Amino acid sequence: MNQQKRVVCYGDSNTYGYDPRGVLGGRYPDETLWTTLIQTDTRDVINEGQNGRMIPKFAWEKSEALQILAAHAPVDLAIVMLGTNDIINHWDFKAEDVAACMENCLTDLTAAMPDTRFLLIAPPPIQTGQLQMEPRLLVESQKFGECYRAAADRLNIAFADAADWQVEPAFDGVHFSEKGHAAFAKGLNQTLSQMGL
Repeated sequence: MNQQKRVVCYGDSNTYGYDPRGVLGGRYPDETLWTTLIQTDTRDVINEGQNGRMIPKFAWEKSEALQILAAHAPVDLAIVMLGTNDIINHWDFKAEDVAACMENCLTDLTAAMPDTRFLLIAPPPIQTGQLQMEPRLLVESQKFGECYRAAADRLNIAFADAADWQVEPAFDGVHFSEKGHAAFAKGLNQTLSQMGL
C-alpha cells in the first residue's frame, strides 16, 4: 500500500461542514463533508475548518495558523480556502483587498513551511439566498477566482477555483449544501489527482 500523504484543510465553516438548517447551527454528518470525501488510501485528510474564520492578518493570527498547521507535521499539502467571511464582515472590502490579505498571510506561512506544498482555493461566489445578501457581496465574490489566481501565481503555489465546480449552496446562499460538499469534493479530487496526490 502506498504511503499516505498528509493533507491539512484550513478554512472556515464550509471546511468545518456547518449546516445552517439547525436553529443553533450544526454540522453535516462526517461522511458527507468534502474533507471526508477526498480521503483515500493515499491521503490522510485532516479537517481544520472553523466557523467564522477570516484570513489571518495580524502577526498573532498568522502565528496561530502556523501552529495549527505545524501541529500535524509533516504536512505534505496544506489546502487553504478563506475569504467569504472577510468580504461579508468588511463593508468596504473588495475582492482585491481580500486577495491581498490572503497573499500576505500565505507569504508568511509558505516561508515558515518550505517543505509543505500549498493549494489555494478561491471560495465559490456568494449566491442570492434567503438571507438577501447585499448586491456588493455577490459582485465582489464573483471576482475571487481571478484575484486569487493572480496571488497564487505570484506565490508560485497551486490554485483551484471552486466557482468551476458547480457547488450547490444551502438556502442562505453562503454555506454548502450536502450536494455542494459532494460537488466540491469531485472537483477537488480531480485537482489533487492532477497534482499527483
